Formats: sequence, C-alpha cells, structure tokens
Amino acid sequence: MADVPLSGPDPTLLSETPPGKLLFLFLDVIESDYSRESVMRWLSESPISSSYDDVDPSAQAAVWDVASRNAGVLKGLDQWAERLKRYEAALSSRIKAADPLDETSPAKLRGLQQMRSAAAGLARFMVGLPRNNPPSGISPWAAFANWAQDVLRHYAPKPDVWREQDQAAMEQIMDLLEDIKGLESVSENTEFSLFRRVLSDALQISRGHIGSTGSGVFSAPLQSSFAMDFDELYVLGMSEGGFPRRSREDPMLPETVLQLADAGDVMGSIHDQRAIERRTFLAVLNSAPRRVLCYPRTDPSAQRGQYPSPWFLECAGMLSGSTVGSEDLSGLREESWLTIIDSPEDALSLGDGLSPADIHDYDLVSVAKWRSLGLPVSSHYLAKAQGAIERCLSLESGRESEVLSEWDGRLTDLADQTSRFHIGAENVFSPTRLERWATCPFRYFLGDVLGLSALESPEELLTISPLERGTLVHRILERFIGGTVQEGRLPKAGEPWTKDHRERLDEIAQEEFNEVEARGITGRPLLWSVAKDELIRDLSAFLDIEEEWRAETGYSPLWVEQRFGFSDDKDSLPPVILTLDNGDEIRFRGVIDRVDTGDSGNQVAVTDYKSGSNFSYQDMKDDPLGSGRHLQLPVYAMAVREFLGAGRDIKSQYWFVSTSSRYERKEVTLLEVESRLADVTKQIVSGIKSGVFPAVPGPPGRFGEPRNCRYCDFDKICPSNREAMWERKQEDPLLDLYHDLALKDGEDQDV
Repeated sequence: MADVPLSGPDPTLLSETPPGKLLFLFLDVIESDYSRESVMRWLSESPISSSYDDVDPSAQAAVWDVASRNAGVLKGLDQWAERLKRYEAALSSRIKAADPLDETSPAKLRGLQQMRSAAAGLARFMVGLPRNNPPSGISPWAAFANWAQDVLRHYAPKPDVWREQDQAAMEQIMDLLEDIKGLESVSENTEFSLFRRVLSDALQISRGHIGSTGSGVFSAPLQSSFAMDFDELYVLGMSEGGFPRRSREDPMLPETVLQLADAGDVMGSIHDQRAIERRTFLAVLNSAPRRVLCYPRTDPSAQRGQYPSPWFLECAGMLSGSTVGSEDLSGLREESWLTIIDSPEDALSLGDGLSPADIHDYDLVSVAKWRSLGLPVSSHYLAKAQGAIERCLSLESGRESEVLSEWDGRLTDLADQTSRFHIGAENVFSPTRLERWATCPFRYFLGDVLGLSALESPEELLTISPLERGTLVHRILERFIGGTVQEGRLPKAGEPWTKDHRERLDEIAQEEFNEVEARGITGRPLLWSVAKDELIRDLSAFLDIEEEWRAETGYSPLWVEQRFGFSDDKDSLPPVILTLDNGDEIRFRGVIDRVDTGDSGNQVAVTDYKSGSNFSYQDMKDDPLGSGRHLQLPVYAMAVREFLGAGRDIKSQYWFVSTSSRYERKEVTLLEVESRLADVTKQIVSGIKSGVFPAVPGPPGRFGEPRNCRYCDFDKICPSNREAMWERKQEDPLLDLYHDLALKDGEDQDV
C-alpha cells in the first residue's frame, strides 16, 4: 500500500501459513493413502526442506508431477514404487534405442535423460515417506501430537530460512500441538482421523495481529472495529446478499426446532444474529465523522450486475430525504453525497489531484488522460517502449487484419534463422508428421516445432484414451497374427479361424489388458470393464470379417508390424526416399501393421489398422490423399514395393477394426496416387520450411464443431475466434500453398 502503515487482525489462518500447509497437507497425504494428487499438492505448496536425502523436493515438484503422471501413479506406496520403476525402465529403453538420424534431437534426448533422473529421485523420496507414518490404530493423543511435531521438525526448513511471521506461526502450531496433548484428560486415546479433524479445527485461527493499532489504516471485519474511533470510515462490499450475508438455517437445528425446544436464547436464532449485526453496523457507522459506504455494481466472476444492500439504500434515503430504491440511484448522480463509477477507466478520472499510489497507478492515469485527449494508445510512450502494451496492440491489430501475421502463424522471417523448420535428406520423418501440418499447421507448430503436448492426470481418466486404445488393439493383433505366422498355424486362404485360434486371441487380449491396467491408464474400473467387453467383441467380429476377406481375395499374411527407415533395427526395411521435382529428397520411416500377398505373389495388400472413427476418412472417395491428411498408405506401399520389387499390383488400405465403423476398408492403389503424392508432399514441406503455421479449424465435424478442433490437445490455447480468423485471412496469397493441397475439381488424382 505504497508504504502506508497498516494494522488490524491478520486475515491469514494458521492453516494457510507455510508451516500449517506443510503439516496439514502431509496429513492429507497419509489419509489419501499417498494419492498422487495429494502428494503433488504437498510438494508444490509446502516449504519442504531442501536437504532431504540429497533431493530438493521444492525445485523438483513440477518435473515430479510430470513423471508421476506419465508413470500412471494413482495412490498406494506399492504402486508408486512399481510404476515409477516401470516408467524409469521404459525411459531407459527409449534412450538406448534413440536413433541419432531420427527425430530424436540432442535436446529431446537430454529431456528423456532428465525425466529418467527425476523419476529415480521421486522414487527415492517416496521410499522415505513411510518412515514418518503416524501411530497405528488407537493411540494416545500425545503420541499423535509428538508425531506431528516430528513431521514439522523433519521436513521444515531451518529457522533462519523462515520469514519472521512464518517462524512465529511455526511456534504457534507447536504450542497448539502441546495443548492437544492435554485432551488425554478427556479421552486417553484417539485415532488418526479424529486427530486430523481436531488439528484442522485448531488451525482455523488467525496467526495474530499486524501493525500497530492507532496509526495508519486499520483494516478489519466490521465486528472487529466495534467501539473504536476513526478519522474516516470506509465500509466496502455493501451488495445485496453480501452485506449483511444471507442467513442460512442450520440443517440439523432449523428455526422451528429451536422454537419448539425453547433453545433460542442458548443457540441464538437467525433473528437474534441479524439484530447483533445491525447494532454492530450502526455502532461502527458512528465511529467516525466522515463515512463512505461502497457497493460493487458488477460481479466480475459471475459476469452479472449486483444490487445494493438494503442498509446501503437506507443510508442513501437518509441523505436524500426520501425513500431510495436501487433503480433510483442513477437519477441521483448529481448529488454531492453520491459518486457513481461507471467503469474501471472512469475510476481513473476520479484521481485528479491525487498522488498515484505506485508506478502502476501513474501509468494507468497517464494512459487514461492520453485517451481523453483523443490520442491513440499506440502513440503513447508506454506503447513505444517495446513492452507488454506494444505487444498487445500488435497482437490485436495483427489478428484483426485480413492477412496472416506473426501473431497467428506467419513466421516467415524466422525461416532462415532456425533449424526447427528444416526438413532435409539427412532427416527421416513419419508420414503422419506431414499429415499433421496438412490437417492444421498451427497444431504442427505447437506439437512438432515447439514440442508441446497435453498433460493428463491419471486420476482424471474416466476410461482408456482413444490413442491408448488404438495402441492396445495394434499390439493384440500384432501378437496374434504374427505369432500365428511364426508358429505355422495360419489358416490357408478360405479356411476359417479355429476355436484354438480364438482362444489364443482372448489370452493375448487378457495379457495386454493386464499390462495397461498395471500402467494406470485404464480409468475407472466400471468403464474399463465395459471397454474390455467392447474390445473383445470387436476383435472376435474382426476375425470373422478377416477370414471372409482372405477367402474372397486369396491373401495370406506375410509380415506384421514391419518397420522401415529405422537405421538401428537390422530387420527394418530401407527408408522411402521421395524425390521432389525441385530436387529435394524426403526420407520416410514408419511401421506397417500388416502386409499380405496373394497366391501368385504378384498381388500385395498393405494394411494399416484404425481403431477409431472412420468419419475423417470419408473424403477418400473423392480425394484418396485427403488434401494431404492421408499419406500413410502410399508411403507404406512404396516401402513394400522397394523391397519386393516393381511390377507387383500393390494396394494399401485402412482397415477399421470396430463395430462402430462397420469394419470398413478404405483402399488406395499406389499407381493412382504416386505422382500426386510428390506434389502434395512438396506443398507441405514448402509450408513448413517457409514458416507458415495458421490455425485451420476445418469444415464442420459430425457434431457441428470444427473437425480439426474436436480432439485437438491444443484447443484451450488456440485463439477462441479461430474460425472467424480463418474466414478473414484465408484469401492471403501466402496461404495458396495450403489451399493447393486440395484436389481441384476436374483434376485427376494421378496427375
């Protein structure tokens, strides 16, 4: 308050002080059986000693939160140990398998190593927590109080690290715990839950008093100002329902029960409580010669207007000489005793003649006066200081313009200054990476250029995510089909799957179900049980559809999960090298779910399983490449052709393995799209290299929302008006390379 002396009761409760949080949040950890949510809250909000086991919990809280999320920890010390160990091992495998020629950059590799180190440090920290468990079962009050004092001594920083007021709060809490020991005179023993409730109530008191009463500004609730004298009095927040607060009946002892029991004098009725509040208000109102009553006209949090309190209107009526209602106040604007502030900006004009409280107030008044003179804010000296105001004005004008700007995806000035936009022959990319730019360049920028990703809390999962569900289906089918081929038990073309085959599929599915359950990514048990049943039904029905397909076509599996373009895998096929007409070479890698051959060996079917909806693939009938969003199939077909040799009839297909998608197959013939694949790839690569990353909502989806936004991880940080921005800016010539991805009317797809 600009060095103005302040006094009054400290509004901070002991439970809200650093030592109070350290102790009580640790009790939450114990009560929740070491739930991930409570442990992370304790670590992030409490000043835990940095000398504990050579690990600094406060500094590691953020990265530990990410590690525990990724590990799928929910609660229980056994789960912490098991899942962190599993996660650490998985990170070690990824680090070991990192390919220097792949997209695993040195920075990303360091990130993996740091995350592995964080997981190991968190595991060591969690091992030490049980050493500080409370007394078991029913124990004396003193045993629990001593334990709580030991927790504070063990985890709290040294006294010289505390601020003076925090050290005082520490001493208060220690004294409270000493007092709790005296409860043994009432009841010798207690249990943890009761001790926790008693301690919680004990910590709900103010940590003391601030300042010296009698000098400066005294700030306190109305009842704390009773029987005091002031030079000036300001009563704030006099809105309806807020001053006085609405009285609520005790649900256990309503007014009717108190009247029947004649207990109003003892318990205090609502009427009596309101009378006390009224007398306090009138007494405080007469404690100063000048009184100012205020009420907020709006509630910003609820985004609605507010009405004045009846007591506020009563005082207004006394000054006007007649009854005043809330609708009458605006008509009294000219009265000397009433000031109406229409907006925060209007409030600045009331400060004329007053000294600004700080530099922020000075700047606000300066800008308000500048505007009042009819001058544009952009010409104010603060807007030219290369600070936040200048950036905000630039952002507003850039996003409102009809061409792409640096604030909504135009990063062309950085194209020659960063390697993050580079795509060259020395790199190997998956076709899905280029598909992401074709879908939404801004999503590509956030995910592939900046490396951002969504963080999901295991405890917030309702059921297994679509991504993990798809991975699960792929693993089950890979193990089943691949194992059947290796064992020589594959049915011949036209022969059905046997009972033994189907039982083996169920066994593999159950093993994989157990694996994802151990990782903590399956969500609520009931919903996961439903999902498992759906998966079993879908897989069983897929076998029926698959054997019909083999009977009709004569195909039989040759490979499953065949990798190409992975230099660290001796079984990998070579990368697909696509040479563009400008001489650039794009090298692709990937994993082909399945490759089948016909009886003659000349017919080849390349399959990519899809476990999700087929809605986004309906455009393949008119444009097999889907304006660059469906590049996998031709690239996978080219990988197979390069290995098996030319002259084969290669078809590739997306096969949707779910009842909801009716097990539909979307086929593409390589010869039909190979030429256009190079053109589309060139456009995408040009867009990335040029630094063009607009947010593209896409056409309406199945439920009316923009197709590209429904399942986007970055929906919350993308501009909320992105649809209007795209409509306004899509005629920008810079976006021609994006529009050119679409197959033009009358254009052959093989041109």
